[in-house]
Amino acid sequence: MLNKIDANPGYSPEYKARLKETYTRFHEQGYEFTEHALGRMIGQKHGKGKKEFTADDILRILGKPVNYTEGGEKSVKYHEDIAAIIVNDTGEIVSVFSFVDHIGSQSGCK
Repeated sequence: MLNKIDANPGYSPEYKARLKETYTRFHEQGYEFTEHALGRMIGQKHGKGKKEFTADDILRILGKPVNYTEGGEKSVKYHEDIAAIIVNDTGEIVSVFSFVDHIGSQSGCK
């Protein structure tokens, strides 16, 4: 993954460094993130319907049980209004995101 990040000509040196730092942190904890999931960590969208999250938040979510599945191919760990999407056969985390319902209160998923 580190070589793939380095090889992307569209990334600034600063963005590459942040992606590689984030990748390494999760990899050292035994998690494999795709480039897309890393980008979601670094480039979080803020505003209505979104909850800001940290790497520590994601590590905590990853330690919790799966509570949804997507067509048998992916598992979803959705807790504390944060979701991690995991490919079942590889274990890769392919996306992370937050969700707060339309009236701004937390969704209630724990």
